[in-house]
Amino acid sequence: MSETEHLSRRWTDVFIRSRVSPCVFNVRRVHKREATKLAVDAGLPTEISANMYENYYQSTVLLDGLILFTGGPYGWDPGLKRGERVVGYRPFRLLCVLMDLTPPRQLKGENSVPDKESLLAGFERQTTEPVEPLRARARLGLRVRDQSDLVNLVRILFEEQGSINERIQK
Repeated sequence: MSETEHLSRRWTDVFIRSRVSPCVFNVRRVHKREATKLAVDAGLPTEISANMYENYYQSTVLLDGLILFTGGPYGWDPGLKRGERVVGYRPFRLLCVLMDLTPPRQLKGENSVPDKESLLAGFERQTTEPVEPLRARARLGLRVRDQSDLVNLVRILFEEQGSINERIQK
């Protein structure tokens, strides 16, 4: 192996496909919070719900999707397993780039595979967008308490792109 070559981790070293939706990726426990840290360090907004006797919920905007985190010592067992998950193909692919992971080929349900440059350009552009609309989108992720909420979030974010602004306003 030459000095310019390096061993890249496979995407499956960090992510696990979710059974809930093809565009949801669970982050392995050993790598939890890495995805959120990358987005937050870039200045993307995060919304948090942390009330006494309730689980901790965090939602961070990333491209056209979200990074969700569920955890905490309070409350009852959440409807979703505790941990971090990425919602959306583009956020998942961007994280593969930022974490130096070998991404998969085109996945089920994915219209096309964006190139690295367009993902990075979108990420850069998003860091300069007005914060309040991004925060409003992040708040959508705080509503996710169980699998049906996660399925609804996927529908809101990706199947009904035209009505997303109407739902954010509510």
